[in-house]
Amino acid sequence: MPDNIEVPKEGLYVSTIPGGERLVVVDVNVVQDEDDEEGDEIFFLVTFVNEGDENDMSAPSWEFDSTEWREHVAREKLEFFG
Repeated sequence: MPDNIEVPKEGLYVSTIPGGERLVVVDVNVVQDEDDEEGDEIFFLVTFVNEGDENDMSAPSWEFDSTEWREHVAREKLEFFG
């Protein structure tokens, strides 16, 4: 896969679907392997919580890998708001 896959930024993502979800990415880890070559797909893990739960250590959080994140963003029509 081309390396034009964008690694998500930490911050607020809002669905463009009316009444859709609002979530906050709290951590992004890019996983690199010494065997990676230029042009290899970028692999990352994204941890996010519901908006308003950023400082609540007992709130549920979710972790997606790069494929799951891209599918979720497309399905929920999420846009980065910062």
